[in-house]
Amino acid sequence: MHVQLVSKIARVIGRALSLNEDLIEAIALGHDLGHVPYGHDGERKLNELLHSETSEYFCHNAQSVRALQLLEQKGKGLNLTLQVLDGILCHNGELMLDQYNPDYKKTKEKFLEEYENCWKIEKFSKDIISMTLEGCVMRISDVIAYIGRDLEDAIILGLIERNDIPQSIVETIGNTNAQIINNLALDIINNSFQKKYIKLSKEKYDALNAFYEFSKEAIYQNPKKSHQDDKIKNMFNVLFERYLKDLKADNTKSTIIKYYLKSMSDDYREKTSNPKIVSDYIAGMTDDYFNKEFQNVMIPQSFGYKV
Repeated sequence: MHVQLVSKIARVIGRALSLNEDLIEAIALGHDLGHVPYGHDGERKLNELLHSETSEYFCHNAQSVRALQLLEQKGKGLNLTLQVLDGILCHNGELMLDQYNPDYKKTKEKFLEEYENCWKIEKFSKDIISMTLEGCVMRISDVIAYIGRDLEDAIILGLIERNDIPQSIVETIGNTNAQIINNLALDIINNSFQKKYIKLSKEKYDALNAFYEFSKEAIYQNPKKSHQDDKIKNMFNVLFERYLKDLKADNTKSTIIKYYLKSMSDDYREKTSNPKIVSDYIAGMTDDYFNKEFQNVMIPQSFGYKV
């Protein structure tokens, strides 16, 4: 749902600015392949677990590139253009800017350096900027897509009410997902047409920033989520430890070996550490599959059986 929405928003903006819609579409469709179960909450926990084992940092945009370059086709990767991979790597929407100036001088070597630094330097991915206008459009479109959708989800879940949104924000960008998308997309088009950058007006940018701060406090850090967060952390702890033990013991009945590792290339199996294999496996799961895996581990244990 999110991927399709990002793609739609980015393509509308790109079309109005006469940009490469195929490039935008490719970046949009691949940008969240590295997202782990339970979104950013799961990502923070997987980062903690991977770092404790390898000193590497996990971020989903670098994992998306890893999935496309290395994990697809049983560990052989896909043959994608540098511009697509760069747009995916640089899509992180957690740091918002009023103006995105593409790094037109970026080379393949610099892209690879940025990719490696995402694993070596904490939160490095937040500051890197794409080499193309299309990548910059995708980045701001990602923000627009998730911030309005998260609002609607939070209202449905009872975390907030619509009238909780500060009036100054409502007057500038609206208080529904549709209004937020329309107002911000039109603002970007009006301020970026025939320019070498992607820009928001000061009024809309300030309102978007204020809305993000409101969302962070009222939604993302809402005390009602704390119980769910603790539950998610426990599930990640259990599965990560279980898979590491299964790999060390070469437990061929474990799904990480039976369904994942045996399907990967010899080169991948020989060159990838066990913690990284576990990270790759978990990062590729849907929420439903992750839940089923946790149940398969915990149910036998609750009856006193060894798993």
